[in-house]
Amino acid sequence: MFTATWPKEVEGMARDFLSDNTVQVNVGSFGLHAVKTVTQVVEVVDERDKPRRLLSLLDTLLDTPEEPPKIIIFAATKRTCDDIVYELRRLRVNSLAMHGDKVQQERDWVLDQFRSGQCKLLVATDVAARGLDVSDIKVVINFDMPGQSEDYVHRIGRTGRAGRSGTAYTFFTAEDGKKGTLLRDTLNVLR
Repeated sequence: MFTATWPKEVEGMARDFLSDNTVQVNVGSFGLHAVKTVTQVVEVVDERDKPRRLLSLLDTLLDTPEEPPKIIIFAATKRTCDDIVYELRRLRVNSLAMHGDKVQQERDWVLDQFRSGQCKLLVATDVAARGLDVSDIKVVINFDMPGQSEDYVHRIGRTGRAGRSGTAYTFFTAEDGKKGTLLRDTLNVLR
């Protein structure tokens, strides 16, 4: 069994199913933490202002004389992914969505477009937070806060890979503030 994170629930389940003569090999630290090469920016925004703030941030990130960076925008739901892509395309911003309602063939095509740089903007649910290996992603935007701190680490871990630097932007709303345990755990990850 291989995993990038080892939540207590998974550890307990593994103990229940694996034999007594198993060996656990750990690479890195036991604690959940963000990669040091990722600059993390948390912005407190009103829920209804998130779309406008996203467009403003993308204007800044994409308005560059250099090659525009590869960006992943994470959203909580498939519908939100599709809504964001719809709005971006309406504004003539090339973007693609990846989520569980897409058949595997379409997900593979979307990933090929993103990897090759044909499309620089991927909008995804957490289906893309784990196991997605694209080394040159410069920016991650958490349009919606994830449900768990482990998901936050996996999301922002899509950038800052292989010693490269990256930036993760997270939109934080009053509703997110009501998730006390998640907030505390995520703040510990930010350290």
